[in-house]
Amino acid sequence: MELLLLVFFCLLTGSEVTFGAENEPEVIPAKEGSDVILPCSLSSRQSISREKFVWRKDGRQVFQFNAGDHSNHINTGQDQQFKGRVSHFANKLRSGDASITIRDTKVADTGNYTCEFPNLQPSQTFYVNLLVFAEARLSVTIINQTKDGIQLFCEVRGAFPKPELHWQDGKGHKLPVEVILESDRGGIYEITLQTIVTKADYYRCVATQNEIHYQAYAETYVHFPGLTAGQIAGIVIAVIVVVGVVLIVYKQWVFMKGQLLADIHTNSVLPSPAARNKRLNPRDDETTGLLTEKTGLVSVDKVQVHQINQSVNQSVRTALWMCAGVVLLLPDKTEIFRVRSVSSRKVLISNVKVTLNLQPSSITMELLLLVFFCLLTGSEVTFGAENVIIVDEGRYAILPFSLNEKDDITNKKFEWKKDGRQVFLYDDGDHSNIVNTGQDQQFKGRVSHFSNKLKSGNASIIIRNTMVADSGDYTCELTNLNLSQTFHFQLRVLEKKVIKVDEGRDVTLPCSLSSRQDITPEMFKWKKDGRQVFLYDAGDHSDNFNTGQGQQFRGRVEHFPDKLKSGDASITIRNTNVADTGEYTCEFPYLQPEQMFHMKFVFDTSPQPCVRRLKQTKDGIQLQCEVRGASPKPELHWEDGAGNVLLAEKPQEIERGGIYNVILQTIVTKTDIYCCVATQEAINQTTHDDINVYIPGLTAGQIALIVIIVVGVVGLVFAVYIRRYRIISFFMRVEAKPSVRIVEQRDKSALLQCEVRGAFPKPKLHWEDREGHKLPAEEPQESERGGHYDIILITTVTKTDIYRCVATQKEINHQAHADIHVHISALQTVFTEAVAT
Repeated sequence: MELLLLVFFCLLTGSEVTFGAENEPEVIPAKEGSDVILPCSLSSRQSISREKFVWRKDGRQVFQFNAGDHSNHINTGQDQQFKGRVSHFANKLRSGDASITIRDTKVADTGNYTCEFPNLQPSQTFYVNLLVFAEARLSVTIINQTKDGIQLFCEVRGAFPKPELHWQDGKGHKLPVEVILESDRGGIYEITLQTIVTKADYYRCVATQNEIHYQAYAETYVHFPGLTAGQIAGIVIAVIVVVGVVLIVYKQWVFMKGQLLADIHTNSVLPSPAARNKRLNPRDDETTGLLTEKTGLVSVDKVQVHQINQSVNQSVRTALWMCAGVVLLLPDKTEIFRVRSVSSRKVLISNVKVTLNLQPSSITMELLLLVFFCLLTGSEVTFGAENVIIVDEGRYAILPFSLNEKDDITNKKFEWKKDGRQVFLYDDGDHSNIVNTGQDQQFKGRVSHFSNKLKSGNASIIIRNTMVADSGDYTCELTNLNLSQTFHFQLRVLEKKVIKVDEGRDVTLPCSLSSRQDITPEMFKWKKDGRQVFLYDAGDHSDNFNTGQGQQFRGRVEHFPDKLKSGDASITIRNTNVADTGEYTCEFPYLQPEQMFHMKFVFDTSPQPCVRRLKQTKDGIQLQCEVRGASPKPELHWEDGAGNVLLAEKPQEIERGGIYNVILQTIVTKTDIYCCVATQEAINQTTHDDINVYIPGLTAGQIALIVIIVVGVVGLVFAVYIRRYRIISFFMRVEAKPSVRIVEQRDKSALLQCEVRGAFPKPKLHWEDREGHKLPAEEPQESERGGHYDIILITTVTKTDIYRCVATQKEINHQAHADIHVHISALQTVFTEAVAT
């Protein structure tokens, strides 16, 4: 029994107790820049004031405590990354608490940590997993307008863990996307995602970081200059009205065709009012004239020799035919006939003179309708002819171009130029980065194409490390096609956007070759104001031998060995201080040609505002502007597109150690571009951010279209009105059939009566003698029943003659008459049947 106990205690004392190793270690999340506590406590709560404990990450010392001495007092071999940022809790050592605090956390701090008590019996080790995250901050940009639609870019910079991005429309439907750029610099992700949209809507880019249960979005409204659903509905209504009018006009034309009194093709004569009683006054007319071909309705005036010139009116009608497709209004004449085409361009008219006599009101209406339909048919979806790309200096710029047909251009040739100088040339696999193509010195080593996109007709290029000098007009010319094509772009590179970071934080200074060639055997130098910051030479560098590095940067600068093969010479400066700010250069002295990149690094005390659309309320759309980490305190205000300052709620302000976070909200009620402006007067600094807001309702263009439609409809109504309900008359018409009789015979006169019953539209009656002279008559007796008219017209005559009662319905181009022969001395009466003309 004693032997068994001895073995048991030997096994126990020889073992090591570990916590959190077999199971998943505790994950401690921390936002980049914040302080985090990594817990480590003995369950026995025994005092560890005279003990030793060591914190490590990936084998490197984070912090060591040994019986009162620790990493902040003596050299314990603490890793450079953690110097000056880690402390313990001296007042908790007596209760067995070996927890530490890491201040100003960085993404590079992410990883597995161990807390070891090597001198305890048994020794104990605790495991902790620290996840330092950088929340994704998005920006969306309308990059380009093409025939395929509008290109939208979504950019995420400085995010960790890697976010998942997607685009969605206003209804939440995900859109097809293309990853334009994805880079990982020291664990920090930069991603650019593109989509192409083809209709007006709100579009949102969403970034999701599942590991930290975080989601962010940025959105923009895309407006197309084409027709909206409301405009299309208005046009459909207008088209229905027009089609109805056309059908009515056609019905009228068919009706009139049956009323012809003369046919030009058979050289028949249409009698004039003076010749209607030709048997009483026989007369021969010998007239001949030429009329420009016109298939339509024209009117007859008087029988005279005349040659017609209707070129002006023909131009008006031709324009109407081209713009609207129909002739809506006809010459306003009672007696009409149809002109037929006899030869290719002209017809011969015998024994008749034709006058195309349009009243001014008719021409005015035709011109009004011409304008109306031209404006309607002139509306179309038009994308901007000038493609403008705007980037900040030092960033990459993508000049996008794709063939609509998506043809494979792998074996084709395309050339990009700026002001006549070659920017990039691709020719059947060869290009400016592998052969001498005459590329301008300014662009060497900075421009590349998308080789994996050539099969889909994509000739886009990317210009890295842009400079203000890159601004200008660019052309992309594709040859070896059936038809050579040239496309124009404008690039605007804004003045260098400096790299900003908070004091004490780490900063990554980017430097990459566009060719992505392996620089492992090459040399590159980083300098600041002529002093060496970091030097790399074929594997040797400032961290492993004396390169003449400035004392200021020793032990604080590192490169990315795993990125060298892809041409990335970026560096990270840890624990930045005020002395680090300034101009930096990244040089490749032995490349052909030699290349140098410039950038500026300053502390970020003037962060750009971040604006977003919160929600829609009954009062309008709520917008929020947020500024974080600003010093001194910024003043915020909202402006509309015209620069007018908007009313806003009281700002929400949080101050911590002289650093301010400020939120300002406002409510807007109309479509516009709104700008949040942050001003720090003490340092003479102003920054801003914009957001495009679309409020459903009528835009200026929609209102203009409605006005056009209203004008057109009013014009149609007016046209119908001035023709006295002609259109309605086609469906309800009852042609007037006058009847005449002698009501009373006197010695020297006779009382004649003309009667029309049940006619519609209301006819006009008049009496005339054989010569066509109108006779005075009494006031007509009129009655109306169910929309139909009964009319009696009485006149007195005093001599023997043939008298005629004429009934005219101008709205339906109908005229009828009845004749009566009156003999005063001896009563003789001759009746004739009504004749329609």
